[in-house]
Amino acid sequence: MRRFHLVFCVALLAAATATSAGIAAKPMRSPVLSGPIDLPAGLVCSFAVHGEVVVNRQILTVFSDGSSRATGEFVAALTNVTTGKTIKLNAPGSVSLSAPDANGVVSFKGTGQNIYFFGPGELGANAPGGLFLLDGLTTYQFDANFSTVPGSVQHHGGVVDLCAALS
Repeated sequence: MRRFHLVFCVALLAAATATSAGIAAKPMRSPVLSGPIDLPAGLVCSFAVHGEVVVNRQILTVFSDGSSRATGEFVAALTNVTTGKTIKLNAPGSVSLSAPDANGVVSFKGTGQNIYFFGPGELGANAPGGLFLLDGLTTYQFDANFSTVPGSVQHHGGVVDLCAALS
């Protein structure tokens, strides 16, 4: 799983799960809270990466069926901790999460331009991790432990390798 501003994903899923049973027909809306993230060397890039939220005007909408959607302006700064090289990225895409199914599996859908990170093996058996700016449609599933379901990641659109951009 991993979208940089899915630092809030756990909170988003918890909100969707907790409110799915008792929420009224009217959707709940609230600001999306996210903060800095540190990715150790070897997880997504060969070097450690630090991410900071520069602008976050995202709104989370939780629907009565337990699904949710986050939309709004999001800008992040990513830094190669070894060299200090920093890039600032505008990622205004939206993300949607289904309500968990009976097995706790959640379907993720990202549209537009979003920042994602994947750990080793999440993009396929023996695949290294990666840090990307993806533009288009990205879908995958994650289980009740927030682990990406093997083979579920699909992307249609543009790809920028952010590890290469930060090197």
